[in-house]
Amino acid sequence: MESQIILASDNKEELNKLIDGKLKEGYLIKDGIYEGGENKFNQVMILPNNIDAEFTLAGGVKLIVGMIIYAVILYFVF
Repeated sequence: MESQIILASDNKEELNKLIDGKLKEGYLIKDGIYEGGENKFNQVMILPNNIDAEFTLAGGVKLIVGMIIYAVILYFVF
């Protein structure tokens, strides 16, 4: 399942700025830019919900620290 939005603008430059903002939020472009009613340019974008989480250095450090704390707690409990 995916969330779909339609961006609309009066000119292509403004639409490209809107598209760049949504791309940074994780949206993906679906099809191309088309001209809709009232001489507006439109772009359909989707936000898929099956994108895997990105593994970063900060996430790895948190995972390692969490496992160390968990191991220490288990050591003292048993």
